[in-house]
Amino acid sequence: MKRIVLLALFAFFIQSLSAQVTVELTVENANVTTTCNDPFSAPDPLWQVEVESQGIVIYPAQGPCFTALPNVQYSEDFACPNNLPA
Repeated sequence: MKRIVLLALFAFFIQSLSAQVTVELTVENANVTTTCNDPFSAPDPLWQVEVESQGIVIYPAQGPCFTALPNVQYSEDFACPNNLPA
């Protein structure tokens, strides 16, 4: 009888254990060039990133008016590794 109880408890604990997976994308840097020849000022090349249709985030080559680097742009928890997106 004790063996059945122990097996039942073991099965309960195994089912209650879950492996949560976090997928995170951090934008750290980029190399951007331009072929623009502006006679009045140096060009300001910007670049953008969109992940999982969550909206475009614009990053500059330099400057305080846009998103600073590094930036965690995407983070999502998945209860099961089988649910990870392709």
